[in-house]
Amino acid sequence: MKIELSHDILARKIYEKSSSEDKMLLKLENLIKSDYERYQERNLLMASEDYEYVFPFLDNLTITAEERDFVDRSGRSIKRKQRTLNIIIIAVIAMLALFGALASYQSYLASEKAMLIQDKNNTLRKQSQDLKDKSEEISAKSDFIKSQQKDLRLAYDKAIQKEREAQQAVVIAEKLRKIAVKSAIEARNQKEAADSLREQAVLQVELIKQQKEAADSLSLEALRQAAIALKESGRADSLLKIAIIEKKKVNKLRDLSEARVKANQAIRLIQEGKILEGANLSIDAHELNLTRGGPYQNADCYAALDRAYQTFERQKRDQLNDREIPQLYKAHSAAIRCISTNYTNKRKNITAYATEDEKVYVVDGNGYQRINISDRPRSIALSHGGKLLLVGTYAGKLLAYEYINEKYEKLRFTSREYSNSIDYIQVVEPFRGAYYIAFSDTKNIHLGSITFRATRNRFKKELSVNIQSSFKLNRLKTASFSNDGKYFVAVNSQIAQVFEINYNFPKIDFTTSLSKPFLLKKQAITAVSIGFDESNNRYLMAFGLKNGTIRIADINEMNCLINNEGCEFEAQTEHKSAITKLIFNKKGDQLISSSLDKTAKIWNIANIKEERIPLVDHRKWIWDIAYNYQQDEIYTVSEDRSILVWVSRPEILARRVKKHLSNFEGDEKKIKPIPFRTDSPFKN
Repeated sequence: MKIELSHDILARKIYEKSSSEDKMLLKLENLIKSDYERYQERNLLMASEDYEYVFPFLDNLTITAEERDFVDRSGRSIKRKQRTLNIIIIAVIAMLALFGALASYQSYLASEKAMLIQDKNNTLRKQSQDLKDKSEEISAKSDFIKSQQKDLRLAYDKAIQKEREAQQAVVIAEKLRKIAVKSAIEARNQKEAADSLREQAVLQVELIKQQKEAADSLSLEALRQAAIALKESGRADSLLKIAIIEKKKVNKLRDLSEARVKANQAIRLIQEGKILEGANLSIDAHELNLTRGGPYQNADCYAALDRAYQTFERQKRDQLNDREIPQLYKAHSAAIRCISTNYTNKRKNITAYATEDEKVYVVDGNGYQRINISDRPRSIALSHGGKLLLVGTYAGKLLAYEYINEKYEKLRFTSREYSNSIDYIQVVEPFRGAYYIAFSDTKNIHLGSITFRATRNRFKKELSVNIQSSFKLNRLKTASFSNDGKYFVAVNSQIAQVFEINYNFPKIDFTTSLSKPFLLKKQAITAVSIGFDESNNRYLMAFGLKNGTIRIADINEMNCLINNEGCEFEAQTEHKSAITKLIFNKKGDQLISSSLDKTAKIWNIANIKEERIPLVDHRKWIWDIAYNYQQDEIYTVSEDRSILVWVSRPEILARRVKKHLSNFEGDEKKIKPIPFRTDSPFKN
């Protein structure tokens, strides 16, 4: 409140009075705010004394709607408690009145009986006296109840006082805890800063030492070159250029670890055609990285091992004729749209993929089968054991094949054709002989069970899909089962919903929703995957977004996936374009991603911020990826008409390179090194 001051004493007193009222109102507002903060932290409403103190001034206070609602809720709670206490007191008084009335009534009856039988014998008079004694006893009990009520009221007042003292103690303890936490954080930050300064000092000392050694070496070289320059002045310019180039190399290598230096040297040697030397050096770099405590998934060491391994494998294939070359490594006449592998190895490893020229290839060991489908493929899926093969087309058809007599035979499929393309198919086998399917036609997700039934031709069977649950998601993007079939997630552009599944073959129950549909604002989901992390016994969910970001979280922590808040894993944005596919390995410790930026990546879940391996040899965008769970291999298919095979674990890749080195007997000069892509991050 502003008041124009003057020399008038009365105006000055009015100003002082107004200031005290403002101070009192500010004090009341601070009291409400502190009580509201305590309510948010501990769910404790305002004490009755605070409410009675605040209530007369409530209309003059400047508080938020939430705080006013909190004060009103506290008032209602206090009134409710007061009403409860009043009811208890009234009930006790009523009981006492009842006992008094009963005693009066019995006394009245006794007196009436005494008047009627006063002339009778002494025995009846004695009975009347007994009734009078009982009436007095009842009256004494009534007095005792009144004293108990008084004691109860005193006890209640003491309890209220104790509760108020306890609340004050809790507030003080909470303030002390916050001070202690703040002190601990400051101490930890100071320790981290001290450790960082110490590490920087050690690095600076090492850097100065290396620079001194390099300077001494360069000084000696310069003196020697100067002496030669006096004799051969024509070579001075060229030697100076060499010295500058060598100095730049020294400065560049100085910033790299020894393992990474060896890995890059190995890559350079392989590019120069020194395959055996480069392969041995790549193994040395990998082992040195492990002994020096480097990252498990060291991208440079992996690139060197992969380059050596792919070179040996290509040399091995070059010695085969066209029929002997494995089908996965053959050139195709059309882009490869989708790929799938079986999950279990009860029979053998199976890989199925489809090409844009309306063909499906099934690779089974060293052999393969080609199937003409007369329609452009859009999606493909193998059951866990590989008994069933399903293909979805752009025209909305579902095609089914069963493995019979060492090949896949087409089944009659009792399922209607859909107006939109079948973008996604997945078949899970939660227990033996029970097949469940999920597929989408761009607008709807269809879920159900698969059963076989005999046809009129006893040598053929018909596949029947019992659709038991369908729900509509406009602009549907992707969906996914977990490998064990326990969880299912469906996603459209920005909305996702997760289900926990209950099986009772052939029925399937999706009524248990793990989450309500949740929305990612300003983000579009393009890929999703659910994996089981065996080391931590939990399910992880990964979202791939249109901007290249990957989000990973425990399946029960949806806030991280929605708002990227409180995440155990930081969001990654290393892909430069939309994510096309995400898949976890069997142990759940690796995530493989592919993107329209022509690259795929292997992420180490345990250290996702620092350990990722780029897979960069495709020349066009990658459509799909599959994981060979038995061989720990990754298959990527691309618009560039190729399938590339990658080894997911560095230690397996190192063992394979060692095996090639032990079996190698050819002329190294005949081995042609594989050139790097021009935009490869590993090129020198």
